[in-house]
Amino acid sequence: MIRKLAPAAVAALVTFGMVGPAQAVVVNIDPGTLGESFTERRFAFTELDGQPADGSTVTLDVVFSPKPLVATPGAGGGAIGISARLVFSGAVPTPDRPPDGFLSDENGNRILDAAFLSRGNRDSNEVELGLFFLDLPSSLLFHGVRMNLPMPMAGATTLESASIFVSGEGVALTVGVQQLPEPASLALFGLGLLGLGVAVRRRR
Repeated sequence: MIRKLAPAAVAALVTFGMVGPAQAVVVNIDPGTLGESFTERRFAFTELDGQPADGSTVTLDVVFSPKPLVATPGAGGGAIGISARLVFSGAVPTPDRPPDGFLSDENGNRILDAAFLSRGNRDSNEVELGLFFLDLPSSLLFHGVRMNLPMPMAGATTLESASIFVSGEGVALTVGVQQLPEPASLALFGLGLLGLGVAVRRRR
């Protein structure tokens, strides 16, 4: 499936248009129950509802919080696809510019760039733009994704709804299985070790 998207990626890179002022939207989504695994999931958000298709660029910061998402590839590797699906009030052209993006760890550090781009109209008023990440590490803990989504140059229509889709190909996506210990828990653990050491000294 990923290889089929390569021609669309090349076309997206060749067609580079002018866009208006940039806007930023943070999309905080809950990936699900701790320990739950899935291959594809849809997350709707309303921050862009009513946005005019005026050619401006909207940057989406997709943040999986407070539970990080862990992607574990199979023996033959795999890929993660993260796409934004935009539904407009009327027919819209394909956006003038491809999105770009990266994966970051739980601290927001950039760790993996997007390798493939995909875009295209699913039907007359729906546009889907996607980022695909290949050559994944053995276990990838990521915190968020940044996507630059250009609005099509059709100011007579507005965005009615938007969704984020997360999917894995040959990858198990699991919710929060590698959560880091909280500082308070570490402090209690340290006090326990200290108390154990004092008890051992007294017994000697």
